[in-house]
Amino acid sequence: MKTSFEIKNSNVVVPLLVHIPHSSSYIPPEMKDNFLLSDNDLQEELLRMTDRYTDEIFSCVAELG
Repeated sequence: MKTSFEIKNSNVVVPLLVHIPHSSSYIPPEMKDNFLLSDNDLQEELLRMTDRYTDEIFSCVAELG
C-alpha cells in the first residue's frame, strides 16, 4: 500500500485560520423580523443548518494559539 502523504518535519509551525460561521443558532431579536419563516419553520431550519458541534470539535484551536 502506497502512503498518500509523508510528514517530513514535524517541528514546522504554520498559521491556522478557523472560520466557523454556522456554529450558533442564536438570532438576535432585532434581526428575527427580517426572516419570512414562521417561528416553527425557523426553528426547523436552524436545526438543519447549524453546525452544532463545531465549537467542541475545534475547542483545542484556542489553546494552540
